[in-house]
Amino acid sequence: MDGDTVDVSTGARIRIAGIDTPERGECGYEEAGARMMELARDREAVLVKAGADSIDRYGRLIRYLDVDGRDVGLTLIQEGLAIARYDSRDGYGWHHREAEYVAADAASPQAYSCLAPAAPPPAPEPAPQPQPFVPQPPAGGGTDPQFGTCKEAIANGYGPYVVGVDPEYHWYRDADSDGIVCER
Repeated sequence: MDGDTVDVSTGARIRIAGIDTPERGECGYEEAGARMMELARDREAVLVKAGADSIDRYGRLIRYLDVDGRDVGLTLIQEGLAIARYDSRDGYGWHHREAEYVAADAASPQAYSCLAPAAPPPAPEPAPQPQPFVPQPPAGGGTDPQFGTCKEAIANGYGPYVVGVDPEYHWYRDADSDGIVCER
């Protein structure tokens, strides 16, 4: 039928215990179904009762499927075509091979290989770069917080200040309107 359901020669429909494969129209459906046919079609199989639940809500027998000594459900999990599911972890009954299926699921390649790989994590934000200290004029007015006049600023080795280049330009009055203050 598909990757986790088979019809047997007795006419019974079997739901493979402890696994889940994609449904018709979902990514991986064709691959899982093809692999199930490859492993089980026209072969003698042993159906093994899995646990307390023996029939699902659709009337299918819930069984393990062993072909030529191989656990077909486990094989599908190991190949990334099925996941371990419908067990005690998600509200169904415990089954005898549950621990082995869960371990195989954790170690198997990404289930349903046609799914896009997970996007890489975003690159970390660059650390903020320290900004150079730019002195601000005092709250009360437009004068230098260190020096009261251009004469004092020049005497201490500062200036000239150019409009659009030096933030200190706005702290002083440009008497000749040439865009330069604290000229020597």
